[in-house]
Amino acid sequence: MAYEQRQQQRRAEGYVEPLTMVERVGMWASMVQLEQNLRPAEVTAREELAATLSRELAQLQRVEASITFSWFGFQCFHDHAFHLGVGDCSGSAAVRRTAHRRDR
Repeated sequence: MAYEQRQQQRRAEGYVEPLTMVERVGMWASMVQLEQNLRPAEVTAREELAATLSRELAQLQRVEASITFSWFGFQCFHDHAFHLGVGDCSGSAAVRRTAHRRDR
């Protein structure tokens, strides 16, 4: 009787008895089963995210290549026009004269 009274008093104070080995194994098996049930959905979501990121990266690389090509084309046109004496992009005659004097 004294043992049961002590146990009741300990429970009243918030003491929780440790799980038995059978309870631990049961909880572990439940967690493993839950993880196995969730894993396919998690893997699918991860694969979808990887595919989306791959597509976005490819798109950004195409845009970057386009911008680089456009800038290179602009620079070639700009340099060609400048050396022909058409002028520079600023449209300033003073800048054109100064730049041409510097080129001579």
